[in-house]
Amino acid sequence: MHDPEKEALDTIIAMVNDLFVGDLSPGDKLVYVNNAIKGKLLECEVLILQAVNNTKEQFASSPDLDARILDAVMSFRRSRR
Repeated sequence: MHDPEKEALDTIIAMVNDLFVGDLSPGDKLVYVNNAIKGKLLECEVLILQAVNNTKEQFASSPDLDARILDAVMSFRRSRR
């Protein structure tokens, strides 16, 4: 069965995991996710409006959310090169 939402999440997880090369603790990784990615997402007014005006389930299925998470991860990857 083809699940586009799961595939998108798997892609994002793989990209985030690629960022953490070296000796990093789970806490270090969590700091990155909570600060870098979350910070980028909070810069997007569209996501903020969607979060305020929808249920968690509706917001979690937003294509805008997937795209912005991917953009945040890619931006961080480019900045580390």
